[in-house]
Amino acid sequence: AVCVTKEPLVPNLPTLSTSRKQLLWAVADQIMYGAGNVLLVSQFARSTSGSDLAKISATYVLITVALAVVRGGISEVLISSTRTYEDHRSANTNSRIILGFIALPMLALGAVLLLLDVSAVTILLAGLPLLILQDRMRFEWIQSGRPSGAFRLDAVGLAAQVSLLLATGSLVNPSSEVAAACWVGGCAVSFVCAMTVSGPYRLEEARRWIGDNLRPILFTVGQVAGINVSGQIPV
Repeated sequence: AVCVTKEPLVPNLPTLSTSRKQLLWAVADQIMYGAGNVLLVSQFARSTSGSDLAKISATYVLITVALAVVRGGISEVLISSTRTYEDHRSANTNSRIILGFIALPMLALGAVLLLLDVSAVTILLAGLPLLILQDRMRFEWIQSGRPSGAFRLDAVGLAAQVSLLLATGSLVNPSSEVAAACWVGGCAVSFVCAMTVSGPYRLEEARRWIGDNLRPILFTVGQVAGINVSGQIPV
């Protein structure tokens, strides 16, 4: 006989009241997450026009595609490859490490772009690694059935974004560069807060996890990228 000692990924079916609470928290989180994006876009619309707005819009579309690719490539593999809470937590940690290593050269490239030219486009591109990492952290809370944690992370990010806009005066007199910097800054604050409650990291486990799941990750990334890029071409 085989004795299963690991805790199942879904040990107990949630009650109706719990499901309603999770649904409400999930809806509230999406509203909170969207509020920061709406605020950013409104700042761009008030401060730019013509070709500058077109460049910023194209960059924003690129960011949404990048986030979708990471969500699909990591989240779908996590869901399909883990069956216990222990495995799920370990996979989340390992995926975070892998994304961290990918983010480091991207941050270096972003710093070079900012040295060459400080604009809303370069600020958004330089902040893309932080946006990806923050988005991965909030999705960990959502996937674990605790959308209230994701709501709190997004609330912290939105509060930081609004505070920075108020401190710089850009909320009243908008600037595209300041708006982009405040949006990235809010995501950075949210990410730092999420990191303070994250567990320890083990590099060897991360290498093993990426080796075991590299093929499905590449397949899913290619699929999601193809769908999103083809859908955004008309835009």
